Amino acid sequence: MEQIIVRRAIEADFGNIHRMLLSLLTYEHDNFDDSLRLDWLNNEAAKEMLIQRIKNDVVFVVYNGDEAIGYLLGKIFEPSPNSARH
Repeated sequence: MEQIIVRRAIEADFGNIHRMLLSLLTYEHDNFDDSLRLDWLNNEAAKEMLIQRIKNDVVFVVYNGDEAIGYLLGKIFEPSPNSARH
């Protein structure tokens, strides 16, 4: 087994993240929700949105050696004045 590396994603990781996202959505479509539209991931607006998420949000990618095996994509928001605080 190669060393597992988790690091912040860069734009060069787009192809691997896009491939894994398409694989995840295909699995969800085939097993849980056939109303999911898979074609939107291949249009230019969706690709640009994913690139912007990599550049501006919290995106990590996981590699086992040279193979991308996972990713984490999230966004940090400032709490709104009306949100509950605990």
